[in-house]
Formats: sequence, structure tokens, C-alpha cells
Amino acid sequence: MFRFFSRSLMARLVTLFLLAAIIPLIIVAALSFYYSESALRNAAFNQLSSINEIKKNQILNFLTKRLVDLNILSKSRDIHKNFDLLLAYHDAGGENPNGPFEVNTDEYKAIYEQVDPFFREYLEGYGYHDIYFICKVHGHVMYTADKQIDLGTNLKIGALRESGLAKVWSRVLQEKRIVMVDFSDYAPSKGPAAFIGAPVYGKDKEIYAVLALQISIREIDAIMQERTGMGNTGETYLVGPDFLMRSNARFDKETTILRKRVDTAAVHRALEGMKGIDVVDDYRGE
Repeated sequence: MFRFFSRSLMARLVTLFLLAAIIPLIIVAALSFYYSESALRNAAFNQLSSINEIKKNQILNFLTKRLVDLNILSKSRDIHKNFDLLLAYHDAGGENPNGPFEVNTDEYKAIYEQVDPFFREYLEGYGYHDIYFICKVHGHVMYTADKQIDLGTNLKIGALRESGLAKVWSRVLQEKRIVMVDFSDYAPSKGPAAFIGAPVYGKDKEIYAVLALQISIREIDAIMQERTGMGNTGETYLVGPDFLMRSNARFDKETTILRKRVDTAAVHRALEGMKGIDVVDDYRGE
């Protein structure tokens, strides 16, 4: 019987010693897992926050540079020289106050060939989608590099009077400064377009024209879809106050600008002026 109790006691002691050794190991392993998971989570969040801040600054710098470029261009001698040619034709009978600007005459085509190289070189050098010269009084589009249906249109009373181009022309004249208008559908471009515009002043210090540029969506997407540090599933995108995208989604083949709605908790908080990090469902339900 003594041997039985000895063996029983030894078994209990061995079990207790094993438990005493294993429990701390389990606790250490659990704590290590918890802190490792927390560290990895924090590292991932910090990386996303850094990418977010970088993208934000890149977009702001991109737009600021476009406004500075336009301001310089609107004051250049070449702009005034080329516009004087268009304005002389406009004032000599090429304009129709209640209709379009005449762009089908031989005289206009000769002027266009003369002014086009300068504007086209500027577009190709700076990466804009299109450039527009618009008269002050009627909103006649007297020049556009793309030569779509907007060339010659009357922005005051024509078919494009509600367009983003018409809005930028109107706002420049009202506010007498460089302005930008948000994305909206623009028929000549067959899709969404955003514009910036600047006043062009004559020798009498009065505005006599508006110079406008259509911002290239490709340039914005090049910033937003650059994937360094984001892995296979990371994505950054711009969203407007109407909860519609202002950049193209990485995982969509078709344009998502003004087409994809992003009504998520993160967007709501951002539009309320908040910033932060959280785990939420995205616009794809993931």
C-alpha cells in the first residue's frame, strides 16, 4: 500500500511539475501571439496611414501645380499673341451672339493652323487632356485642341451651357480668379471631366477671355493606382461629397469616376472632417 501511495504521489507530483512548466509556456506563447499579431496589425495600419498621407499630398501637389501652370500660361506673351488673332476674327464677324462661333471658314482654319502648334506642344508637354480659349462676352469656344463638338459652341446659350466647361467660364468671370470645377459628365469627351480656368487680361487690365484646361484623368490615376507597399489587394481612391468616386478603381476595367458609389463608414467619417484607422467593410463588401 505504501508503494501504491508513493507511486500515486509521484504521478501527481510529475503532473504538477509538468503543468507548472507547460502553463507558463502556454501563457508566454499566447502573449507572444497576441503581441505579434498586435505588432503586425499596427505595422500594417501605420503603412496604410503613410501611403494615405503620401497619396493625399501627391494629389494636392498635382492640383496646385496645375493651377500655377495655368496662371503662368494665362499671362504669357504667346497666349496674348495667339488670342489676338482669334479675337480679331471673332470681332470681325466670326461670332454670332445668339449662336455658335464660325469655325468652318477658310479664314478660321488658317488661324487655327497658326495657333495650334503652340497649344498642342503645351498639352503634350504638361499632360493635359485639352485646352480651350473662350471669349468673355458669349462664351464662344474659339479654340480647342481636340476639335470635338465643343469647338465653336456658345457656352452661354448652347447645348453645353450646363457643362463643367460652361461653369468654369462663368465662375472665372464672376470671381475674377483661377478656379476649378468638380468632375461632371462632359459629352464631347464621352465621360467625366474636370476643368480649371483662368482669366486672360487685356492691355486695359480688363478680362477679355478665359483660358481653360481639362485635367487628365490618366495623371490622377497614375498617382492613385501606384501600388508600392500595398500588396495584391491594397487600393487608394478619391471620393466626392456625393459619395461617387473621383478616380478609377484599381479592380474595375470600366471607368468608376461618377459611376461607383462608395457609401462606407470610412467615407462618412472623412466627409465629416475626421481622420483615423479602423477595420470596416469597403465598397466591394470586403
